[in-house]
Amino acid sequence: MTDPLTLDPAVSTHPRPSWVLLFRTLVEKVIGEPVRNGRLREVGWPYGLRGIVGLGCAVYALGAVVVIFSSLIRRSGELSVATTLAASIPRGYVWLLLFMVLIALAMFQTAALHTAWWLRLVGVLTSVVVMGTWGFRYSSMIGGGLETVLTGLLMLGLIVLVVLRARKPFAWWEFPTVLLLLGSPIVIGMAFLSRSSRPLGYDFVPVFLQTTVTSLGPVALPAAVAAGLSVAEITVSATLWATRLTERFAARRVAYVILAVLVVLRLVQAIWQVATWDFIRQGWSVFLTWVLLSALLGLLSAAVIRLGQHRASMVVSELPGRMAGMALPLGVAMVGVAFGAVIVISVFGIVAALDPARFGASSASWLGLFTSVNGPNLFRSALGVVLVGLAVRSARRGSTATALLLCAVAVMLWARVVRWVTGGLLNAGFGADALNLVATVLLLALIAFYLIRRALTRQRALALSGALVLSALLGYHDFVSDPLGALLGFSGAALVLFGLTWDLLTDSDFANRDSRRFPLPSRVMLLFANVVLAIAILAYTSLVRDPTATINLNEFAALGDEVLGTALLAAAFIGVLSAVRNGRSVD
Repeated sequence: MTDPLTLDPAVSTHPRPSWVLLFRTLVEKVIGEPVRNGRLREVGWPYGLRGIVGLGCAVYALGAVVVIFSSLIRRSGELSVATTLAASIPRGYVWLLLFMVLIALAMFQTAALHTAWWLRLVGVLTSVVVMGTWGFRYSSMIGGGLETVLTGLLMLGLIVLVVLRARKPFAWWEFPTVLLLLGSPIVIGMAFLSRSSRPLGYDFVPVFLQTTVTSLGPVALPAAVAAGLSVAEITVSATLWATRLTERFAARRVAYVILAVLVVLRLVQAIWQVATWDFIRQGWSVFLTWVLLSALLGLLSAAVIRLGQHRASMVVSELPGRMAGMALPLGVAMVGVAFGAVIVISVFGIVAALDPARFGASSASWLGLFTSVNGPNLFRSALGVVLVGLAVRSARRGSTATALLLCAVAVMLWARVVRWVTGGLLNAGFGADALNLVATVLLLALIAFYLIRRALTRQRALALSGALVLSALLGYHDFVSDPLGALLGFSGAALVLFGLTWDLLTDSDFANRDSRRFPLPSRVMLLFANVVLAIAILAYTSLVRDPTATINLNEFAALGDEVLGTALLAAAFIGVLSAVRNGRSVD
């Protein structure tokens, strides 16, 4: 892999390239290179995989269109309102949403055929739950036996297929076979429900659709968290590249002019921010809390940078790519407590049903750990400690960029629980506005320090200019999702849609590799199963316009934006300050 900050010969050999050429270079480095390096490549694909990928792309594009035009669809279509649901959904799109969910589930089940045993087990259990939702529950409502027998036979056929095809090479006919086995109970149940219940004034199909989406929703949560990183990833990369290009080609006095303009703008912004500060919701305790958290992040960062500098120097430009590569595993870790809570509560429910008198009364003391805020807060606190430990190990191995990012994520996680840990003594407030102010004050102090000592070189001036931009983005890095939100009608869906699309274009390189436990066809199908399921759930929530109707991916994308996005910006800010301190350029 080449150095991401290496300039093209057409630019690097030009003594003073035009602004158009510089802008093209910026776009190429910020957008073109990540797409080119992270896109899916058709290399070594077996027969039939291209058709599955084409279907996945088409379904994803269709889901994106539904999300974009969801407001128009709701206004122009007939809404279906079930008696047991508060949310309504356009009746003509129920089939489409079920088709999208079914395609995602079939891709996941087919991919799992050739992977590790635990993923095959997860695939079978997930498929059986969805098949039973439509086959067994429908039969129990109308008292039919034929549908129950047919659903049971289809489940048995799926299990036999999984046993026979386990760890065998991919075959083109597996996906249509799985799709047929999974889809038959759903199509039969949906058809009979529409014929038997709608003439009586009841519409149970939306209820079953909501149950299906809610059951599969947790699988899409890590992707939603990772999607929240996309805006910060682009803005950090653009800021670093703009700083490097300006440093390389701008005249000497231009560097000081840029710094002076940014200082004035940041001063005006800071004064306005203090003047409009909400002292009822965010008092001075919020500012004090972020001062302490910033000091903690500074100490941890200094420690890992010192540990790692003996092996290799940190390249600031590596931070966006490193964070993008860690986003999905970190998303799994951040929402893992939800899966643990579901498993514990489900197992307890079965045990308590056997002996309610014995287990029911004694459960209140410990079950509340999973049903209240105590469980997630305790989990996040412990996760932060684990991440710091992993950061120390990464620094000792010479991966300073990874260590710095892990420390930043840990501090952002602690910021979300600091009020709970301290009993309300400290409060991080809402968002990172106070962190923005702390960073601004620090930068202004540094600029004054170097001016007094007459050590404000051209390199330092441009690096501090980049740091000023990064500090502003700490509080305002959602400018990409806001215009899209105005177009879509609500910004939460815009952030998820933008992030999912960006991740699909730039973070698909893992599906280009092959291994014995996770062969290439399985990786490709898992990639599309993930994004298709996420876009299907996003389309559903966009159409019903009720965040409580199912798992709200927008909230988890916002979580990724606040924790991972802010951590990336903070790590880049510290990396730039490290370059300023050492008097070197931002690389």
